[in-house]
Amino acid sequence: MSWNKGAQRIFGYAEAEAVGKPIATIIPPELVEEENRILEKLRAGVHIEHFETVRITKAGKKIDVSLSVSPIKDLTGAVVGASKIARDITERKMAEKRLRESEEQLHISEERLRLAQKVARIGTFEWNLKTGVNNWTGELEAMYGLRMGAFGRTQSAFEKLIHPDDRANVVRLVDSALKSGEPTEGEWRVVSSDQSVHWIVGRWQVFMDESGQAMRMIGVNVDVTQRKQAEEALWAANRKLIEAQEQERARIGRELHDDINQRLAMLALELEELQENPAEVGSRVQELRRKTVEISDDMQALSHELHSSRLEYLGVVKGLKSWCEEFAQRQRLEIDFTSEVLSVLPHELGICFFRVLQEALHNAVKHSGAKRIEVELRALKRISSRHPRFRQRLRCRSSNARPWSWSNEYARAGSSCERNDHDSVETKGWDYNPCLYSFQGRTRSATGGWISVELSNALRTLGWAEALLLFPSFI
Repeated sequence: MSWNKGAQRIFGYAEAEAVGKPIATIIPPELVEEENRILEKLRAGVHIEHFETVRITKAGKKIDVSLSVSPIKDLTGAVVGASKIARDITERKMAEKRLRESEEQLHISEERLRLAQKVARIGTFEWNLKTGVNNWTGELEAMYGLRMGAFGRTQSAFEKLIHPDDRANVVRLVDSALKSGEPTEGEWRVVSSDQSVHWIVGRWQVFMDESGQAMRMIGVNVDVTQRKQAEEALWAANRKLIEAQEQERARIGRELHDDINQRLAMLALELEELQENPAEVGSRVQELRRKTVEISDDMQALSHELHSSRLEYLGVVKGLKSWCEEFAQRQRLEIDFTSEVLSVLPHELGICFFRVLQEALHNAVKHSGAKRIEVELRALKRISSRHPRFRQRLRCRSSNARPWSWSNEYARAGSSCERNDHDSVETKGWDYNPCLYSFQGRTRSATGGWISVELSNALRTLGWAEALLLFPSFI
């Protein structure tokens, strides 16, 4: 066996160390069979070119090599030896490995990006302005209600997908971006094949070549339909709350005009009569004083309905009880108020209960003709599948009365508003009720809980309303 300097540099053995040693010295044990197959091919006169395998250096390190082996024959043509050339390709193999790993990481990143775009409903495009070809990702095609590969890949095909009312504005924005090269943003609607309307926000930029000519446009589209729906729902809720406030202002205005103002006018007329007949002052002064006090008391009651200071200086439970006593005295009926709540309730929660109590008692008096009303405030512990919570219950019940509804203008008796398993509010049988919307919004903002209002007239002698507010435990 001959051994040149190239072999010494690759394997680390000097010529004196290698000559006379078996070739298995540099072959890994697990590749001995591979070497036997190479020898069999050589005996058959086969040339082997660029065979990549592994060998062992003197230091015991495995290296990647490329072998070229040719049989050596005598004059008779018999194979008497072999010429083997080995090249160290370790660095190339390591570079190939790094490249494969980079490609795998790039593929993983692309898959993650594709998944993120799909979840976030984001799609991208690239429009070659020289060829006119507009390439869309699958996510973008799905966003416009198209199956994979169905997009026509032209700008006109894109424009046809835009809602007719928005098309002209989008075309104008694209033309402006082509001229300026500045980043551009727009918003438009698209109508899918199922006729559903989706809102899209697009952002794109045109890239120019060295001569200033538009070369390509790259952009992203985001489906913002859910955000739009949320904004519309919020706007509708705000509108309903405003209507509820206006309704309350109208009620206060009617009460001031139809009751307080007319009584003050009558009192003024009676005072003018006394001025004309001074002799009657002694006999009528007590009656006029009584009427003045009644007007003052009614004004105070109206003030308390707008803002009950009792809740602040007496606390929620005592404040509700005090208001019930005052209301019962004004309406000349009996209110039996009971409470099992021993803890101090937050003022925000008290406001919620106070408004519910006001609405329930006013409706009971106005529509049921009740002479006795039961008001009950209880704390009920509720164990859910997720976590324990406490429920405060305010219940108003009127007996010996006609059936009545929560709001005679907007609700029907026998309707209910309930909480489902998804922490949302479901209404059953309700017409639009601004008071209920106001209570629900107030309850969620104040306690993070929910409100349920139930109305029943299963028995014609019973009408009742119940408000349940659920919130994290603080008891």
